[in-house]
Parts: sequence; C-alpha cells; structure tokens
Amino acid sequence: MSQCVVTAWQEDPAGVYCEVGRGIVERISEDSVRIRNENGTKSHYARDMTMFQTEK
Repeated sequence: MSQCVVTAWQEDPAGVYCEVGRGIVERISEDSVRIRNENGTKSHYARDMTMFQTEK
C-alpha cells in the first residue's frame, strides 16, 4: 500500500463513515499510517480507527 493514493475514512458519532483525508501513503507502522495530502501536508491516522480505500 506504500506510495498508493488512498482515501481515509473514520466513523462519526452517528456511526456513518466520513472521508477525513486523501493522499499518498508515505509510511505504515503498527499503529498508524502517514499520508501526504494533496496540498503537501502530512497527516497521521490511527489504524484501529480509520478505514483506508485505494483509488483506481
């Protein structure tokens, strides 16, 4: 999944998954995934709270 473009989704309080980020996977650890967003900033997402979907 490294260097793939992914969309990150997290569940809101109502139980609905919402898009929280999109970008290129730069690093995957046991606990988190670091994504470089389209504007160049980097975001970290906890793997146990986030669903990742690859883009085609």
